[in-house]
Amino acid sequence: MKLQTESIDIQPIVNVTITAIEKKAKTATLKGEDGKSVTVTPRDPKNLDKRRC
Repeated sequence: MKLQTESIDIQPIVNVTITAIEKKAKTATLKGEDGKSVTVTPRDPKNLDKRRC
């Protein structure tokens, strides 16, 4: 008897506001619903040119 298995990929949904974009540093600062800010580096920094804060 062979058991069937399934895997589920869960991705949370997060609402953020872009508060700053540093093109030279290739980073963006995001502010969440809770008011906390975090600076991130996108996988493809070219996408920073497509966004405004």
